[in-house]
Amino acid sequence: CFGITLSMMSSLTHISKITVISQFDSDLSLDVIEKEGITCVNGVPTMFESIINNSRFSKEKTRTLSKGIMAGSNCLPNFIEKVMNEIDMTIVSVYGLTEASPGCTMTSVFDNKEKRMYTVGSNLPDVECKIVNPDTGIECNIGEEGEFITRGYNVMQGYYNMPVETEKVIKDGWLYTGDIAKKDKDGYYVITGRIKDIIIRGGENISPKEVEILINNCPGVSSSVVFGIDDKVYGQEVMACVIGNVDAETIKKQLKSRCASYKIPKFIEIVDDFPKNAAGKVLTRELRRIYSTN
Repeated sequence: CFGITLSMMSSLTHISKITVISQFDSDLSLDVIEKEGITCVNGVPTMFESIINNSRFSKEKTRTLSKGIMAGSNCLPNFIEKVMNEIDMTIVSVYGLTEASPGCTMTSVFDNKEKRMYTVGSNLPDVECKIVNPDTGIECNIGEEGEFITRGYNVMQGYYNMPVETEKVIKDGWLYTGDIAKKDKDGYYVITGRIKDIIIRGGENISPKEVEILINNCPGVSSSVVFGIDDKVYGQEVMACVIGNVDAETIKKQLKSRCASYKIPKFIEIVDDFPKNAAGKVLTRELRRIYSTN
């Protein structure tokens, strides 16, 4: 939905050339960018990561790129900054989901660097967004975390032939996304996690995304995925799979001075790559399945 709406349809409405490849491949993408003089590339974080980590990558090959959208998965601030530095392009973020066609909020090329790195922007025109308490449904205050809900022309009519499932997520025209977010004083939103992905360890709520940001700021770490696995004592324990030139004990030592002890992953596995779907999204559910059975 991201590719069709924000890439193909926007190119048609703005009368711009589209160069289509059959499937994502970093070698082919670098060749096409250089040969066709591509100015804009949209994609999920793992696509950008694959391009800048390609042995053939150089700023010369991507010199024509000036802007792009990074969305479809967690876009960590330090990685957005890395891409902007490596490719010398302006990155904007979109938050949304297929049920909202898919955009709800977006940063702008005119926003300052901090807003583009740390937020997913403000609501799109004619799209209403707000943060509500998941238990009471009351709208949250500025800076308070709650569930992100949205209403507008972009929201689906419902899941096809699935009225019960539709009623669970659409109430009075509002789409309940299941994502945890907060809004700042300027009306910009920050996505902090998924309600169902929150790790509850001994009664403490832990946001996987928060821990991922902390881990990714450790020297030697390229990327990480944090998730909960079952534990007989605490209910759940925190686990992290990490890509990088680093060891688990070094990461834990770094985290001791950066966060509460209960947020530090008990288990850290250094891996070469994460399981992904065809669109390049990391399959956290698959990681949880693999390590829950070990």
